[in-house]
Amino acid sequence: MNLKEKFKEWMAKQKKEDGTEYSSNTINSYCSQLNIAPAKLSIQNRCKISIFEYSDIEVYRNIENIIFNAPNFNEFNEKTGNQALKYGMLKYEEFLSCLQKDGKQISDSLTDQLTDLLQHTYNLILHGAPGTGKTFLAKKIAKKMGCSQDEIGLVQFHPSYDYTDFVEGLRPKSQNNGEIGFERKDGVFKEFCKRALLAMNVSSVSDNFEQVWEKVVDYLNEKDFMDIPLLTGKSTFRVELNENGDGLATRTYENGDYKKGEWIQGKSKFYNKEQLYNIYKGLPGIPSRGHDNYRKAVIEYWKKNFGLVDYSVKEKSENESVKPFIFIIDEINRGELSKIFGELFFCIDPGYRGKKGMIKTQYQNLIEKGDEFYDGFFIPENVYIIGTMNDIDRSVDIMDFAFRRRFAFKEIKASENLGIFAELGEIADEAKIRLTKLNEEISKITELSSPSSYHIGGSYFLKLNDFEGDSNERFQKLWDYHLEELLKEYLRGTENAEENFAKLKKAYFLNQNQEETKDFF
Repeated sequence: MNLKEKFKEWMAKQKKEDGTEYSSNTINSYCSQLNIAPAKLSIQNRCKISIFEYSDIEVYRNIENIIFNAPNFNEFNEKTGNQALKYGMLKYEEFLSCLQKDGKQISDSLTDQLTDLLQHTYNLILHGAPGTGKTFLAKKIAKKMGCSQDEIGLVQFHPSYDYTDFVEGLRPKSQNNGEIGFERKDGVFKEFCKRALLAMNVSSVSDNFEQVWEKVVDYLNEKDFMDIPLLTGKSTFRVELNENGDGLATRTYENGDYKKGEWIQGKSKFYNKEQLYNIYKGLPGIPSRGHDNYRKAVIEYWKKNFGLVDYSVKEKSENESVKPFIFIIDEINRGELSKIFGELFFCIDPGYRGKKGMIKTQYQNLIEKGDEFYDGFFIPENVYIIGTMNDIDRSVDIMDFAFRRRFAFKEIKASENLGIFAELGEIADEAKIRLTKLNEEISKITELSSPSSYHIGGSYFLKLNDFEGDSNERFQKLWDYHLEELLKEYLRGTENAEENFAKLKKAYFLNQNQEETKDFF
């Protein structure tokens, strides 16, 4: 249903000040004037041919002001009978205001609905046509749940993404002797779960180790070394940055003089950043190798000279609320899910959040004592997962049922997130019209397996801000650079491809005269 029909339907439900209904003649008169007014007032170069081409109320109000101030407005308005143009335009403004409120309510309602769904299911996938704002909506849900930026994780899957990126794995590391070794590193999701687990159990943490480490690095880059007293206070030992810049070294040189001659590998001591941080928290340095007293001396020296505060943790009381953490996986279906999640397939099940879903990871034997997941990995109860996926992405594997049953699914349609057009300013209204007409025409193409999945999302139109020129030039560039080839790809191999493409092009250009399409393929 177009705006004209919607306006007539709305008018039929309105009441005059005396409580009577508007007659069909009055409604038709209003509609007639709204259709022809711009042309009759000779201002068609400043606005659309019909008032019904406007759906954005702010844009319409500007046009309304132009029309009301047209030199021949009063004369023309009197000829319409009962000032049908003036009152018709005022009623249309009221109509758009109601549409805007309804649209906001729909948008808010959708966010509320999905937020409630996520809170009950823990796992949610937003799917639909490309560019419908699924990732934007996921972030909106996170905001609705009260998540700060630190409580939101975001990663994008791709065909090369794997378990070591997501959960944990072995990463190459340059050794102090110049050789290459390997160390276990947490993946992005496991690191996120550690932060969430800390938030569940801890109200506040006193910890400025990272800030002090940066100060120390700056100092050593300038001074080369620092002399640190032993805990006994009887002597000092000298430390400098190691070759990788991720720890400290106490080196013994051949001639006994600092920075002269080669240092002796077997008589040198190394303390990496992770070891120092463990000592700071009151944990063993791991591996200790008999050097923990040296590491403790370093920490005490930093407390006295670099402002390192005592590490302390305040446990969360029973009446304190637990903050939710939301992990967003963009393009979730572009990765090989069984390879990425591995044994996590079990613990992501909503019924197995927390320690009851604990599993042993592939590198469990390499996890050091003191790690939050030393006994096994589990997803904390305050972790929620939102995935996004494009239904028509042909470069991915089909999502298996074992994964699907662990997630709730919600299709996001192109018409459900038009609020993003506000970024387009004065051409927002025209963009909405072109988008709507284009998608209406796509829906008529029965050769597509699921026409709504092939709709064009509003985010494509945000690219208009990247182009220069007047509105027509910008819309032409959007078509040439982004939409034309995409639509051809949609139609490739279907019946009546050329005919349907021509219809899509006419719809986008609002039936304006365009050159005939040449060389469809």
